[in-house]
Amino acid sequence: MVQALERLEIPFPTYHALARIAKSHNSTPLKVIEGWIAQHETQETRQSLRQEYQQLIEKDLSHSLTPDEEKRLDAVCDGLNTLEAQSQNNATWQQQTGAIDEQLTQIHRLLVALPERATTP
Repeated sequence: MVQALERLEIPFPTYHALARIAKSHNSTPLKVIEGWIAQHETQETRQSLRQEYQQLIEKDLSHSLTPDEEKRLDAVCDGLNTLEAQSQNNATWQQQTGAIDEQLTQIHRLLVALPERATTP
């Protein structure tokens, strides 16, 4: 038996597994597939930008980067930064950074609250 998903025919066991995944995310099979495609495209873009970044950095280190390539390097860095900011790893890192900042703030408050020590000559 084959289940149709907008002109895409997949075996029933595969569709059933896809439907379970979608249900566990309160989504639809189509949305799950679209999400996977978007993830794949993002990974391809990231890989392509990293390769271009490496090539441009090598030219920069050899002092042979042209002004146009320098602009492109800036654009590649911006693209990589944007992709990183959208990643789950960045969200986790931001949470950890926030927790560390809060701990440092608490330590600072404790230090400021300490009484002045008298210094002996």
